[in-house]
Amino acid sequence: MLNQNIYEAWHTFKQAYEECINTHVPTTADKGKPKSKTPWLNNTATKAIKKKKCAWSRFQERRTTESYRQYIKARDDTKRTIRKEKCTYEKKLVNDMKKNPCAFYKYANRKSNAKKPVSNLKRDDGTTTQTNKETAEELNKYFSSVFTEETDREEIIFNQSINLMFGEEPPDPFV
Repeated sequence: MLNQNIYEAWHTFKQAYEECINTHVPTTADKGKPKSKTPWLNNTATKAIKKKKCAWSRFQERRTTESYRQYIKARDDTKRTIRKEKCTYEKKLVNDMKKNPCAFYKYANRKSNAKKPVSNLKRDDGTTTQTNKETAEELNKYFSSVFTEETDREEIIFNQSINLMFGEEPPDPFV
């Protein structure tokens, strides 16, 4: 490499560098588009939404009654299309329930607002809590035992470190 000119040396270095990258750097597969949170939102609904947005932009630019009527029509068409696509998707889920129950229950659970309650807790003496109030008291007792109170010693150490940083009394935080 010492008796090569700059271009040959660069070419040699670049080859060695790329070889190291190819052998030692892992590659990842492209994961593609993330899945939609609204599975019923297909191309038809997406096109209707775009058409509505374009009509709104046109109305914002022109401010005429005709452009407003076009926007209202696009808005109503979009609403109708989305409702139809959602209904079609839900009917498909119900019809395919025997083949794919997982998809149905996943959709149903996502739409459900039911929350899982806190279960009964086991106390130190071995008994379990029976009411929500007892459960709340047990949780309060546990979390209050986890947190510690700051002692005067910690406050003194903090004040000394402030004095070292500023070389004087610490500044009053309320000024």
